[in-house]
Amino acid sequence: FSLLFLTYGIMILFCTGLRDFGSTVRNGSFDRFMLRPRGLLFQIIFVNADWFAAIGHGGLGIVLFLLSARKVGIQWTAWRAVYYLITVAGGVLIQGAIFLFLATLNIYLLETNSLKELFYWNMRKFAGYPISIFHKGIQALLIYIVPFAFVNYFPCQYLLRKADMQQYPEIFLYLTPVIGVVMYGLAYLFWRYSIRYYKSAGN
Repeated sequence: FSLLFLTYGIMILFCTGLRDFGSTVRNGSFDRFMLRPRGLLFQIIFVNADWFAAIGHGGLGIVLFLLSARKVGIQWTAWRAVYYLITVAGGVLIQGAIFLFLATLNIYLLETNSLKELFYWNMRKFAGYPISIFHKGIQALLIYIVPFAFVNYFPCQYLLRKADMQQYPEIFLYLTPVIGVVMYGLAYLFWRYSIRYYKSAGN
């Protein structure tokens, strides 16, 4: 839970505009962005920040981490501290990529709130538990489709080494930053491709 909350708290500082991009398109505000001499994604990312959510989720994530890390028997080393920081960065990128992909779909669909509910918020609820307790289909979703398992489950397995990790390849413990970079790169390419087909929703 600490990783889930902390990564969301950091991510929402930069992705509030992506989270709310549907309303930006529908009310015509995005048309103004297109007239300004700045990159579109740059403007969307920096036009707004949900500080309330960032402080709430991020602060809770830090508190949970400080309370739990001392009680679960982790022997902290310099490498494990570096691993943790890199994992947090990877988790931020994974969730940012999901938001960017869903935001891009608004160019085609105008309304994607139900997709966001299904592929982000509902998947995030599953991610609050060890994925090994779920049906194989849900596990596949959380690993290969909406990879929340790499935001918190596999990083925690690296630190805790619980027995249920034996059913997954060990390489999964180290893939969070790689998946984060690849996913964000693909989402960005999808954005760059799709923006050419944007049509104003009018007013």
